[in-house]
Amino acid sequence: MKNQTAASRVVLALMMIVSAWAVSGCGGGGGGGGASTPTDPTFFLTVDSPLYDGQTYYVDRITVSGSTNSNATVKVNNVAVTVAANGTFSRANVDISSTSTITVVATRSGNTKTVARTVNYQNPLSCNICDIAAGDMVYIAADPVSGYNRVFAANPSNSATARRICEDLPGRAHSYAALSPVGKQVIFVRDDGAGNQSIAKAACVSNVETLTTLASGTDVRYSGLSWSHDAAKIAYSSDAPGQYDIYTMTSTGGSVTRITTHSARDEAPAWQPGNNALVYSSYRAVDGGAGSASNSNLWKITVNPLGAASLLYNPSGAGAPVCDAGDGQCSAKNPDIEPNGKVIFQFDHECAAPGGGQVPPVGDTCSDLFVMSSISSNPAVVSSDQIYLAPKWNAAGNSIVFADNSGLSPLIKKINFTGSVPGVVSSTGVTGYYPDH
Repeated sequence: MKNQTAASRVVLALMMIVSAWAVSGCGGGGGGGGASTPTDPTFFLTVDSPLYDGQTYYVDRITVSGSTNSNATVKVNNVAVTVAANGTFSRANVDISSTSTITVVATRSGNTKTVARTVNYQNPLSCNICDIAAGDMVYIAADPVSGYNRVFAANPSNSATARRICEDLPGRAHSYAALSPVGKQVIFVRDDGAGNQSIAKAACVSNVETLTTLASGTDVRYSGLSWSHDAAKIAYSSDAPGQYDIYTMTSTGGSVTRITTHSARDEAPAWQPGNNALVYSSYRAVDGGAGSASNSNLWKITVNPLGAASLLYNPSGAGAPVCDAGDGQCSAKNPDIEPNGKVIFQFDHECAAPGGGQVPPVGDTCSDLFVMSSISSNPAVVSSDQIYLAPKWNAAGNSIVFADNSGLSPLIKKINFTGSVPGVVSSTGVTGYYPDH
């Protein structure tokens, strides 16, 4: 009799546990289970990602996923997602940079289950922009620690001043750094290593570092970042529409405007004086018609109100860089304009000089620099049969920096100008490319 009573007590205790489990709606994915009724014990919601409360991420967009009944509906942070036939669901690119809670709600036959998870986003990007000194340039170079490209700064006349100013996670690479002409601000392209890019801005305001993402996209590329002369606007090239076109936005990332809509590749915009017109490189035909050409030329366009694009100079006219017949490498690209209107640009062509030393041999591609004293003047030669890439003026318009790629690794060098007359090329340089100062 005593054994029978003890057994009855065990059965009664088990029945109470099962009853409590059914009423509480447990089994809802490891915490945060919402309401369900005893009449629907098969209704469930499991969240696999984020897996637990307080999970830390070093990316600002995550994928939320889990499973539920196949005939349930699901919302992730109030956005409906599709539930597959096997009950799984997933929502990609959930932005966690401005929210700390992921809420998943499943509904079936009037019953609701909710799982809420807190998340922590830690931006792995850090920049020491306050360290930039007067006369410094910014540029891109391989970080000797991580091996990935990072933003560096240096005085172009003193390679001993070279130092990394932006750090990031392994796998994140930086490119196209541009230094603001006003204040200590740097914009650059940041690659997440998974085919997605963003435009980041690092600034020093009252000796406090700030980091901002100005533009981003999935499977989107950015290039050729350019500050307006008053630092109020930014121009850039992006392949967001399927081909590279020119865009502008404010320095805070607002008022994004698509400037060009041509099927050919448009890139490397530079602001004209007055901050209302651009010069850029385009592979469109010289008559501006549809389709792409094998070579690029420089074009100009007014942005507000938006005008029609026109050639910066006639590539067949007097004073234009010569492109020999049959030269498939002949292109004008990478223009930059100083505040008074002088234009500097890169011109790719077949080398004419004999080989030997640092000069490329005949038949190789040379990249030389040309200067225009104004938007409407003819180009004048700065270099001959060299490999000088991506020139940039300083804010005063009396010197340029560029990457000399004629050696084993690119060296950033400097040329001082008196008006539009170039001086000698600096004998030493700083290892790196895409400089700006």
